[in-house]
Amino acid sequence: MYGSDRHSPTPLLKLKRGAGIRRNRPVLLAACLVYGSPILVAVGPLCLLFSTWYWLKHGSWVYFDNALILWFFDDVREWLLRPESWHGLHSVVSWAFQYLPVGLALVPLGLLSGVCGGILAANLQEE
Repeated sequence: MYGSDRHSPTPLLKLKRGAGIRRNRPVLLAACLVYGSPILVAVGPLCLLFSTWYWLKHGSWVYFDNALILWFFDDVREWLLRPESWHGLHSVVSWAFQYLPVGLALVPLGLLSGVCGGILAANLQEE
């Protein structure tokens, strides 16, 4: 039943043996994007469900501030406060941070990161 024709599945991403973190950086980035995207997609609706449950029980809406995300990214925060370039993109991003709830913003962000990670992983496999 389990003869020599049985083979293990090929991993999506392979680290280069003997190489340091610097040479494996694209592989690690692709892995973070691919495997982190389901977390982002799941956390978004969970935030909305929690806020809805709290509103139904207590009568006040729990608002998760989008600015909390920016504390992890100093460059993006500085660009949002004082844009020096990409003014059109700045207006779109600042509108999204101002009016979209975190739950709705995380789902497309998770989907986008999964697609970008998949494209990066496919390109790395071709090399």
